[in-house]
Amino acid sequence: MRNYYNFPQITDEQKFWIAISFLLLILSAFLSHFSLLGDFRTYQFGVKHQWMWDPDGPYLSSGIFFFRVDKLDFHGHPGLILQMLIGIVSESMFLIAKFLNCPVGYEKFIVKNYYWLVFFSRTILTAVHLCSFFVLYRICIRLMSSRAALLAVCSYATTYTLIFYINRISPEVILILSMLLAIFSFFKYQEQKEKECFTILYIIGAAFFCSVSCFSKFMLGIPFSLALMIYLFALIFFDDGDKQLSKIRNWFVFCSFMALFVSIMSLKIDILRFFEFWFKHSPVDKDMIHPGLEGSIQMVNIINSYFQNYIIPFLSYKTWLPQQTKMGLFVLAESVFAVVSIVGGLIFFKKNRNDRWKTGLFIIIIICTLPIVIYRNDFHYYFLYTVFASIFCGYIIAYWLDTYLTANISEGRKFIFGLLIVGLIHCPGLMISLDGKIYNMKQYYNHKKCISSLRTMEYSEKLPKAIKKTALMRSLGFQYYTTSNSLKEAASYYVNSEN
Repeated sequence: MRNYYNFPQITDEQKFWIAISFLLLILSAFLSHFSLLGDFRTYQFGVKHQWMWDPDGPYLSSGIFFFRVDKLDFHGHPGLILQMLIGIVSESMFLIAKFLNCPVGYEKFIVKNYYWLVFFSRTILTAVHLCSFFVLYRICIRLMSSRAALLAVCSYATTYTLIFYINRISPEVILILSMLLAIFSFFKYQEQKEKECFTILYIIGAAFFCSVSCFSKFMLGIPFSLALMIYLFALIFFDDGDKQLSKIRNWFVFCSFMALFVSIMSLKIDILRFFEFWFKHSPVDKDMIHPGLEGSIQMVNIINSYFQNYIIPFLSYKTWLPQQTKMGLFVLAESVFAVVSIVGGLIFFKKNRNDRWKTGLFIIIIICTLPIVIYRNDFHYYFLYTVFASIFCGYIIAYWLDTYLTANISEGRKFIFGLLIVGLIHCPGLMISLDGKIYNMKQYYNHKKCISSLRTMEYSEKLPKAIKKTALMRSLGFQYYTTSNSLKEAASYYVNSEN
């Protein structure tokens, strides 16, 4: 087809990004509309997951007041950036409504338009996933061909963990993006050694994204940041491409700016309440700590308890057998994917000697985060590992296609074959995820009347008499202790007085 108007031609790579963005956002919007919220648990093939409002509800109710309070109402992991995004969405909605002469205050407006707040928040977090896809691609393109990098993105996009969190209001989404941006900044730092100003900027950028990861989910963000700190320190002794004094300076710049960013972000956190919250709710075995023991003996006791309670069960084959648990579903969904990725990693390590330092960074990150992953041993703590696995899964698929398909097959057809292989590898996970999403839509149907009535009525109207106050609170997730009284009072405003 002739280009009469000299419009720029869309490349195959750009078509890919347009297609995956369109598909993911449409899927997110569909799932958000038909399984938006409600007081019910998610089930997948009979296996029980957390409540639909866990963790969405507490982060939402706290994020609504992000810009109206000095300290966060809900600490969580602590989910600082997530709550800030929710605050931006809610404040923007209210600002537009006030411009259009909204007759009610902030809290009543939010309750009335809770559907749109949740819908937009879920859609934005899906867009954050898309950003992580692109950053992952930019990382992969430094390790392999463009086709292999795109297959790695597709492999990650179809993982069981990502589909579960595709539009969930949870800090994991921002955690992964910040980690990938930190890794990308390190790669750019290695590539720009000759340009002093750029190396400093990339080091500062890595420090910022590490800080974001810590304030998104501290349990993984802190060991991840420690891994990058160790890696940067190791470059002082093992990398010959830069002056040693400059490398020492860069390490101090990274540590100093990370301390600065952490200090700034912590201003929004009540540190004392944060540690009290986690001491109360963290799944720590109380017998690990004995106040009467001396320091060294105390440490030995903690290590021994950790080994007995976490390491031994983690290494047991029974832990990794598919069974009627969340981890059992995860193992069933990703077993083939894990094997393919390990093979891909070994072949990559063998054939790409010059890029081993990059895979070395992945290994250091895995080593530093592994104790926490073992400690929690829940499927969503393997999120970052599925990202790394996707890189080598994409690589090995592209390698197999180049090795076993004849040379006269076009690149486009090879890519389609690669997509089919990715689909086959993730087929169990896709089926499990589909069952869970269908179950959510069926459960949401019980809450749909309440939410639809609230969304479509006027500000001066009340809900139908059939909708009780308790039903409204449960549908909105306001029964949580973290929900502010002002939101609960605003919800009561729309309940019929006879209820």
